[in-house]
Amino acid sequence: MVDRNSGVSTVLAVSSVLFIVACGSTASSPSDTTPSSNSKEQCSLDLSLAGTITYREQAADPVACASTLEAGPGAILIFLPKAKDTLTSVGLSLTAVKAGEVATGLGAELVLELPDGASPVYILGCKADLAENTFVAAEQAGKRYRLRGTGSCLPESSNVTRVENTFAFAASAVWK
Repeated sequence: MVDRNSGVSTVLAVSSVLFIVACGSTASSPSDTTPSSNSKEQCSLDLSLAGTITYREQAADPVACASTLEAGPGAILIFLPKAKDTLTSVGLSLTAVKAGEVATGLGAELVLELPDGASPVYILGCKADLAENTFVAAEQAGKRYRLRGTGSCLPESSNVTRVENTFAFAASAVWK
C-alpha cells in the first residue's frame, strides 16, 4: 500500500530492494511478451489521463519500470516514462494479488508523481483484472513473475484528473 502522505517516491526510497527493468519497448501492445534486446522482461503502459493533468502513454512508447520486493499479497509497479515533462512516474498498486495467481476485480490505485515536486496525485476507486501472472525466474531476492492486465477507474476517482477509458499494463514483480 502506498503511503498517501508521501507517494511513490517514499516507496522507492525506503524499499529494501528495488528492481528496475529498462524497457526500450518493442511491444505493439501490453500483451506482447517478446522481450526487447536490452531487457530481461518487457514492460509497457497504455494510459490516457484528462483533467488538470493531461497525459498519454501508449504501449509502444519507451518506458522503464520498477517494482518493490513483495513479502505478501499485493504488488506495486512503477512506470518511469522516458519523457518526464508531465509525469516523472506512474505507480500502480494492486491489492491482494499473490504470486502466480490471476484475478479479476482487484483493488487498485494510481499514484502520479509530478516533475515540479508537488504532492503526488492519487487516483483511487480503480479495479484491475490480471490476465497473466507467470513465473519467469528464480533470483537471489525471490521469484520474478510477469504481470499483465487491464484496469479502469471511476470517473470521480480524483478531483484533479481522471483516467479515460481503460488502462493496460505489463511489468514484473518479485515475491520473497
